[in-house]
Amino acid sequence: MSVPVSYQFLLKITTQKGEATRDSEMQHDEVIWQVIRHNHCSFMAKITTGNFCRNPYNVTGICNRSSCPLANSRYATIRDHDGIFYLYMKTIERAHMPNKLWERVKLPRNYEKALEIIDKYLMYWPKFLVHKTKQRLTKMTQMQIRMRKLALKTREKDNDNTKKGEKERG
Repeated sequence: MSVPVSYQFLLKITTQKGEATRDSEMQHDEVIWQVIRHNHCSFMAKITTGNFCRNPYNVTGICNRSSCPLANSRYATIRDHDGIFYLYMKTIERAHMPNKLWERVKLPRNYEKALEIIDKYLMYWPKFLVHKTKQRLTKMTQMQIRMRKLALKTREKDNDNTKKGEKERG
């Protein structure tokens, strides 16, 4: 059977005891990345300073191979839903079920406990991804604290303004 040269790398899937090795998984990820990178990705935003990603699951916000949630069959990120943080994990075993592709784990409000849960669930994952996920949790936690402080300040100002208005009237 004659196979075009461009598709020969797809046929180099090595098997051991009937199971595909990690090489086959990486090959598919690489093919997806090549298509996304060189043809078209609807999440990519090209700016003079660099390429950014608008995908809500992207852990860094930068468009590159290691942080692309579409081109990685094994990926994790942190997302915020109404002030509650969730750890989202994507594994190759769920790739055939798009509606169950992302496993969601609720993180506690306590920052240290949330870091422990991330360590527990991502124990054998790539160190880059674990580190970036923890960085994202840190950034989002700090942002949430700042938002709460701003909300308190505006509430105090509103209360002061209503008290001044009552004094002027009465």
